[in-house]
Amino acid sequence: MRTTDPMRRILTDIDLGKLDGGDVSAAHQQVVEEGWTKTDEGALLLHGLLEQYSGNLHAFHDVLALEAAVNGRGVVDWDLPMEDARRRQPLVRRAFAFAYAALARAREQGFAVLAYVSVSRADTDEAPLTAHVTWCGVHPELPPYLADPASAREAVAEIGHADLPPCRGRR
Repeated sequence: MRTTDPMRRILTDIDLGKLDGGDVSAAHQQVVEEGWTKTDEGALLLHGLLEQYSGNLHAFHDVLALEAAVNGRGVVDWDLPMEDARRRQPLVRRAFAFAYAALARAREQGFAVLAYVSVSRADTDEAPLTAHVTWCGVHPELPPYLADPASAREAVAEIGHADLPPCRGRR
């Protein structure tokens, strides 16, 4: 896993090896269960997110841009406290659990995919921590979604299939 310094600091007291199905919301679990699909152009999309997408699928300059638009989602956080001390750990656990579950499903289906988890502050008066996950396929003919995730200023992690915890059954 490639991470920025801010993400490494966020992860210092979170054991990502102990994530479980309870860390994935019911809505996100449904998306994972619906699996992945591949477009005629080669874009790898989570089927459940594609069904929810309302934009023009043909408006993108390449499959990576399409994947980022369709496969990018905020992590469910409406039920979490607003204070950082009580919010950070469950929010980050949810983000990584969702990322891992969708990556594992992609691997099961034979698709090479990377997940990008980011943690930042919402642009609201309260400015709570929020998390976002985006999945993009590995396309050797295209530059990666983030050329160098470690150079990002925000808290970002790039996760690949090799970073998945040992298989304990699908989450």
